[in-house]
Amino acid sequence: MQNILARLHKWLPDIFGGSTAMLVALPSAIAFGIAIFSTIGPGFASQGAMAGILGTVVIGLVSAVFGRTRLLISAPCAPAAAILTVFVSEMHRAGVPAAQIPLLLLLVGGMAGLLQMAAGLLGGGKLFKYIPYPVVAGYMTGVGLLILDAQLPVLAGLPADADILDVLVVSQWRWQALLVGGVAIVTMVVAPHITQKIPAAALAIAASVLCHLGLGYFEPALRDLATNPWVIGPLVSENSGVGQLFAERAHMLPSLSWGTLRLLLVPAVTLAVLLSLDTMKTCLILGAITQSRSDSNREIIVQGLANTTSSLCCGIPGAGTMGATLVNVHSGAKTRLSGLVEGVTALLVLLVFSPLVAWIPLSALAGILIVVGVRMIDKKTLSLLKQRSTWMDFAVIFGVVLAACALSLIWAAAVGVALSVVLFLRDQISRPVIRRRFDGTALRSKKKYLMPAMEILGQQGHRTAILELQGALFFGTSDQLLSEIERELPRATNLILHMRHVHAIDYSGAYILHQIETRVADNGGTLVIAALSKKAREDVGIRQYLKDLGFGAENSKHLRFVDTLEEALEWAEQWLLDASDYRIAADPATPIPFDEHPFFERVSAEAMADLHDAIETVRVTKGDFVFRRGMTGAHIYFVAQGTVRIVWPFADGSVRHMSSFSRGDFFGEVAFLHRHVRSADAIAEEDVTLYALRREKFDVLSRSHPRTTTIVFEQLARMLAIRLRQTNLEIEALEKS
Repeated sequence: MQNILARLHKWLPDIFGGSTAMLVALPSAIAFGIAIFSTIGPGFASQGAMAGILGTVVIGLVSAVFGRTRLLISAPCAPAAAILTVFVSEMHRAGVPAAQIPLLLLLVGGMAGLLQMAAGLLGGGKLFKYIPYPVVAGYMTGVGLLILDAQLPVLAGLPADADILDVLVVSQWRWQALLVGGVAIVTMVVAPHITQKIPAAALAIAASVLCHLGLGYFEPALRDLATNPWVIGPLVSENSGVGQLFAERAHMLPSLSWGTLRLLLVPAVTLAVLLSLDTMKTCLILGAITQSRSDSNREIIVQGLANTTSSLCCGIPGAGTMGATLVNVHSGAKTRLSGLVEGVTALLVLLVFSPLVAWIPLSALAGILIVVGVRMIDKKTLSLLKQRSTWMDFAVIFGVVLAACALSLIWAAAVGVALSVVLFLRDQISRPVIRRRFDGTALRSKKKYLMPAMEILGQQGHRTAILELQGALFFGTSDQLLSEIERELPRATNLILHMRHVHAIDYSGAYILHQIETRVADNGGTLVIAALSKKAREDVGIRQYLKDLGFGAENSKHLRFVDTLEEALEWAEQWLLDASDYRIAADPATPIPFDEHPFFERVSAEAMADLHDAIETVRVTKGDFVFRRGMTGAHIYFVAQGTVRIVWPFADGSVRHMSSFSRGDFFGEVAFLHRHVRSADAIAEEDVTLYALRREKFDVLSRSHPRTTTIVFEQLARMLAIRLRQTNLEIEALEKS
């Protein structure tokens, strides 16, 4: 007994949360069902109420059992009501008999569910996240306006075939319906400010039923359920079960023509997209509140399964609904059990309280839907006109709303897709194609040079322009790129395009690159393309794609492809040095004698004689380590021949190139000065000859020849200061770019 009480106490928050969520979801679902079915004809309102209840039960239970998003409540929703209401109107215009339309509604809902499952299984759930917000806002505003268009005549007590223009004829208004609907609207608006424990929709229905019964005291016709046209009336379930209802509709299948069935595809696709979007939006907000994430593909599959099952049970489709979900969260629910409770309590209402549901006034449900429709309209749309930069977003929203109201939601979906493409192109075109720009003075390779070479690079570095590109090079950005590069050509001979962040190139982009190559060649320089992305399409690399389009001939003297920006910078620096006739020695293959090493150019012959005893000659084979990270040893190395690369090793086995030191340079000064372990690896890029000065021997030398050590430290400080100044220039250039 104690275990049962303990479990009940543990489940109590979920029971309360799910029950409260049902009080939000069920009244709206009944209203949605009636809004859809009353469009078929005056005798279908009770079938609509039944479809709304069945949809709440089935969708709630299936989503809770198979879904993995905690606390999500799924039920019939406004987008489904708007789309299916328009669909019914179109079926009337197409000449479809009214008796067949409930079957078509079942088929559209089932097809939408199957499409959702297919989209989820194919990984398309994530695509719904990338639909631009203006398109979604326009669509939801259009849905809200369509709900107002359909429900205002009902609120005024007009006949079922009345439209929004008939509402303008005040003499046709029925004050009883307006009063009951007005009570529902006022209660929906005021109730949340009085209490949060009971959902406003439930209070609105209770208040409107009491108002209707109160009017019945003065007008006896309102107390007669059988002949009262202003209430839902007896539900279908009193006379036939769900199985029999399904059998009757399935019996009509052979009478449907292929022409009629073809009319279902576009509404089904539209419904699938909108229901998926509604679910994703609710999951996104739920995740932000509960600090959790949902699997979009799985959730779309589950929602599709729920909608297909709902259609088989003669219910209307739905999605993860915002209102019921938030009520579930704020009521203290903790687990997915709350979703099961929501479905079970809706089933209890159907089985036990359906006679009471029959007394709900239609104008009260219209009032509830009007409040829902008004809340769906994006009130911030007009504020987009305040700034020129957001006019396009307003135009997109207005275009989708106009298509929804003047044509249909199906056309609005098509307009939304087209405008999504327009928004994408706008963003791509407005985004700068050049991410950063440098010249060879500010941005250098990791290769270290001697003072004469550094002076040349400092004076001639402006002849190299480095542009880091981003995004896609296509017809929308190619002209922008050419215009930007034309600004660089008058002062730069060589042009480096760093393309690591370019993810796609089309034919227009390749043509512009060819034009750039031609202009650089006319300038006597070379176009260097560095770090191309691996893929331009699913099956071909960008370089091969460019070659297929006729760009990048193998024998071109003015075009180079390199794998990294580092290679491009080293090539450009060497080009500048060659153009200036700079040579470090007549024969690079011959080791520099210790006495002639550039580091010691300011050291006297007497001091050099003192240093000879402290110097060791070290030879390292290509690919071997001079030292490794973490090793002890306070040596400073002077490169007599070859090149040494300094790399930073990572735990996963990868390395990062830090710098390179060639003939006439030096490295290892940090450990020499600090007497600490090595912070990186030093690897011989080729066979190298090094002169190693060990700190212990240098310290011994300093006691007997202090003047010599002072000169060495002065030279070391000078060279480090020069390197630091160059590093500062690079950091400044990166910050300004």
